[in-house]
Amino acid sequence: MGLKSLVQTGVRYAPPIAIFAILYQNFFHAAIFYGLGVGRTSQSIDEFPYTCRRLVHPMLESCEDMRIDSVGRTLYAACSTIANRDQWSPA
Repeated sequence: MGLKSLVQTGVRYAPPIAIFAILYQNFFHAAIFYGLGVGRTSQSIDEFPYTCRRLVHPMLESCEDMRIDSVGRTLYAACSTIANRDQWSPA
């Protein structure tokens, strides 16, 4: 194989490889790793040091953001009733 043949082969395969690389980076990577869970590790709920209990309150019907303070073991949540939530962003 001469240099000319190698250049022709590179020119022939470079565009499909570039297109595949762009598609992979923008679409397939997220679908494979986040959608299918490739490489994701799972933990059992028993491995966590917290004891959980269900909170039942009318103001906790519609929660949007939740943060847990790991030091104080306190859950902070932005919650409201469903009726009030409709008023935040009426359709």
